[in-house]
Amino acid sequence: MVGRFGNQWTRYTLQQIDADVYTYLYQTDSGNIPTDGAKVNFNAGPAKVAAWAGQMKAIPFAQPFVGSVSTGSAQTLPLGLIGADAASGITQGAGARVTFGNPNNWVLGVSGETIGLATLTTDPNTSKVYGGLSVYGVDFNGAIPLLGHNGLTLDANLTESADATRPDRYNDAGNGWRYASTDDQVAYTFGALALKGGYQYVGPNFTAPGYWGKVGSWTNPTNVGGVVASAKYTVNPKVSINGDYEGYKAAYGSNKNGTSLSSPLRQGDHLNHYKVGVAFGLTSAYAVDLGYEMSQYDLKNKGLTLAAAGKPTQSYINIGIGHNLNANTSVKLLYQIGQYRDKSTGFQGGGDADGNIAVGQFSVKF
Repeated sequence: MVGRFGNQWTRYTLQQIDADVYTYLYQTDSGNIPTDGAKVNFNAGPAKVAAWAGQMKAIPFAQPFVGSVSTGSAQTLPLGLIGADAASGITQGAGARVTFGNPNNWVLGVSGETIGLATLTTDPNTSKVYGGLSVYGVDFNGAIPLLGHNGLTLDANLTESADATRPDRYNDAGNGWRYASTDDQVAYTFGALALKGGYQYVGPNFTAPGYWGKVGSWTNPTNVGGVVASAKYTVNPKVSINGDYEGYKAAYGSNKNGTSLSSPLRQGDHLNHYKVGVAFGLTSAYAVDLGYEMSQYDLKNKGLTLAAAGKPTQSYINIGIGHNLNANTSVKLLYQIGQYRDKSTGFQGGGDADGNIAVGQFSVKF
């Protein structure tokens, strides 16, 4: 294929960030990154090979970013603005991915890509300037036989990013897991109850054009490690209950050279994130969603330029309703109540904050 196409692999290597979480827009919700260039897919024996090369700057609002690896000066609550929390936009790139297995059973994938950045960035651990990025990943998703029972699956990812310093030297040697991520979770279904849990780690300097999570206003959290879990219970075909939990602790307290991290979590800090939601299908045409989300930070004030010790919280209450007028026309309304409590930490410069947002979407498919 030659021209403009949508492109994505895994959430840790190549996937579009959903910049507009309140409404459905195919350009961001699909996960595809718009690319102008060429891609090819072919089979090589038991392996399936995909490769691409092109520019990724044709559609500004959907331009992918890589996470911040610059030296931070203060410990602050994430703003929620993708551009503000990112080091640079991506201008071009190329990559290849090889997969083995059957998608209906299990798939093992190996990915590699090299990416050019819009601006030069300084690595905080080596003070070297780089303008390119390489990302390598191995992932597995599929069923695992367990004592003759079906329903047990494993979703495992191990990814590393390397900053290409000029002239094309990779500077992550000796930095341990600062530039790596791993996310390994096991899922099992017990009738109407589906459970999933495991361990997630994202180093403070890991960065990739992916979308691996959102914790309150923090998109693509880094410098985190801890237990993650989720559950969904289907009461009946029209009612379901779901919940998520992330129990993170700071992976590192500072950069290798002792400077402060560009992360809201520093030495000894913890973050607990809870989400619970209920979905009602009142009729074949009406659907109602109710949700609550809470991020609770536990700041210890043990490192450089930190906020005061305390437990600030950020919470959201979501109320949504959707109505299908017909097969091709729908109306959706959302009302969100947001609240932040600083607990005298100075974690958010303006102190306590409250805010509400109302969103309406009318869509017609042709």
